[in-house]
Amino acid sequence: MRKINALLLAIAATLLGLTVAGSPAVAQVSSSVQPSSASIQAQATQILRDHPGGVQISPTQIAWQGGAVILNLQLPSRSSTPNVIFDGCPDGYYCFFSLKNFGGTMIQFSTCSSTSTYFSTYGFDKLASSWVVNRSLWDIDVYEVISPTYWNYLWGEPAYAAQSYVGTVADNRADMFECFLTHY
Repeated sequence: MRKINALLLAIAATLLGLTVAGSPAVAQVSSSVQPSSASIQAQATQILRDHPGGVQISPTQIAWQGGAVILNLQLPSRSSTPNVIFDGCPDGYYCFFSLKNFGGTMIQFSTCSSTSTYFSTYGFDKLASSWVVNRSLWDIDVYEVISPTYWNYLWGEPAYAAQSYVGTVADNRADMFECFLTHY
């Protein structure tokens, strides 16, 4: 009888979890759950091993190119970061987020290179779900790389704009982007 009660309780909990997990409120709560510092450090160590040139600048951040590119493994509280003024993206940067609604891991860029930038260089390939541009520039074009000679255009980003979700067609498909400071 105990085994049957335990089994019924487990089934009920599973069904309740499936029912509640689909609601938006629960999805937001689950995305805000912060990983432990040990798991963040393990993730940082792996990224530094797999993506040379990075330097860990805080318990939750890795920087490349002297801070022109910063990978945030855990987003800071918006109230604790005074220069964060646009959906979590600091002034003077453009940012990509691994979750909808500007959540999850964030990678931020302060410079606009004349060459293509590959997310794989920083351990962020096929992760972008939302974005913010908190600086002046002409446009950012984001692509999925199909082959070395063929790229699939996913979306464009103008200056001082944001998108809380890139959509199901483009979600988690971005491999690289091109940034333009002036109209070409």
